[in-house]
Amino acid sequence: MDLEAVAQELYAVPLEEFTPLRTQREKEARAAGDRELAAQVKALRKPAVGAWLANQLVRRHRDEVEPLLELGASLREAQATLQGDELRQLSAQRHRLVAALVRRAGAIAAESGMRMSADTERTIEQTLEAGLADPAAAEELLEARLVAPLEYVGFRGAMTVQPARALRVVPSPEPSTGPAKSEAPQRTREKPDEAAARRARREEERRERERREREEREHAVRQAQAALDEARAADERTAAEEAAAQERARAHAERLEELRGEVVQAEERAAISRRHAAEAREAHKRAAADRRVAERRLDAAKARLSDS
Repeated sequence: MDLEAVAQELYAVPLEEFTPLRTQREKEARAAGDRELAAQVKALRKPAVGAWLANQLVRRHRDEVEPLLELGASLREAQATLQGDELRQLSAQRHRLVAALVRRAGAIAAESGMRMSADTERTIEQTLEAGLADPAAAEELLEARLVAPLEYVGFRGAMTVQPARALRVVPSPEPSTGPAKSEAPQRTREKPDEAAARRARREEERRERERREREEREHAVRQAQAALDEARAADERTAAEEAAAQERARAHAERLEELRGEVVQAEERAAISRRHAAEAREAHKRAAADRRVAERRLDAAKARLSDS
């Protein structure tokens, strides 16, 4: 038994089984005399609900998670090069993939007897978006050992990654072999050419800093422009969808009025037909009675004829 195998096992089991199994593995390590492993196993943190669902998404639907994360590189390239049309297409694909995976997470939650709250759904979305935005976060997500959801702000925003990793032993500093020496640096007079070189370096650093800041501002403008283009496209698309929906609603309302008129007419015709049927039934009864009277008269006439 090693820490890697235990972690792989712990972060795959149902959430309610995590703590009992961790305790069991810790005891087994202690029984085997491996106190260091026991301490490391005990330190493995139980994942939050959103993190556990994200881990299960990767374990059960990796073939759907990986294409989403691979889409991040294309999105970043489209943003950097201001490819508006491609960015809109990739963004639409990104929304579809994230929504599909959130539904997958809801199915996993339902299967596990959990309630998928709105907050949990948002943490799943944020975790997926963080993995999409940053390659390092994507690697953490694909390990399927998160103990807390990845937090994300903006497409290229900052995130907080809290993976469940094996504990690393940090070596202690070596003890000093003698008393610490404190030596003050010797002050030397700076030569003119050295001062000029120092000023030149500072000026170069200042120009480099300004260049980076300018690039960051330009990148922010490109991002804002791309976001605006995406919002405008979404606004135009939804406006067209709204107009089409209103037109369909109007046509359906007109058809409903037509059908209501046809129903009224059909009811009137049915009432007339029922009245005619009743009249015909009465006429039939009268005709049958007249026929029977005529038959009796005929029989009586034939009898008198035979007697004469």
